[in-house]
Amino acid sequence: MKETARFLAIQALALSFVAAPGCSTERAPAFHDTIDFGQETLTKASTWTHGGLAGIVYVPAGQKLPEASLQVGVIISTEHTTASALHAWVREQSVRSGAFQAHDSGTSEESCHAGANIGVKTRTYISLQVCKTGVARAVCVEADETLPEGVFSTCVNSAACFEDVCDARWLVRREALDLLAADVITIR
Repeated sequence: MKETARFLAIQALALSFVAAPGCSTERAPAFHDTIDFGQETLTKASTWTHGGLAGIVYVPAGQKLPEASLQVGVIISTEHTTASALHAWVREQSVRSGAFQAHDSGTSEESCHAGANIGVKTRTYISLQVCKTGVARAVCVEADETLPEGVFSTCVNSAACFEDVCDARWLVRREALDLLAADVITIR
């Protein structure tokens, strides 16, 4: 299942756990069916749960995975209870997904990632991720957006070029990511 490299590869991995015999049937948190993200209203495209982890992906109305231009993912964890622990786990799953990793930078609780899902149709993307610690839980939210192939190929050999793209995306998406993280950290 080749969807977006970060959350959707993690989602595919998690779904394989859920489909396995003996996996948890724990009820998912009460995620919203739609969210306001910046100036857009996004709708639920996919959800999953596994043990102390639950996730959802939102896309613009009328778009579907894996091609949606904007894919906003949320993972809530009672298994990884700090932002840094959950972020480390998400990054590890991203590397294990097999997607082409062109750029990865950030801190222990937020990052910018660029890559490509190579398949029937290649999708180049840039994603921003913010993780927050709550009470006995952590959340990571991500905005994954299509990155034009021309920009991707220009930057592929230049970390500074990708950092410029990351900086520009942070200016556009920082507030929406922080607001979404603050909203979902309280979902039970």
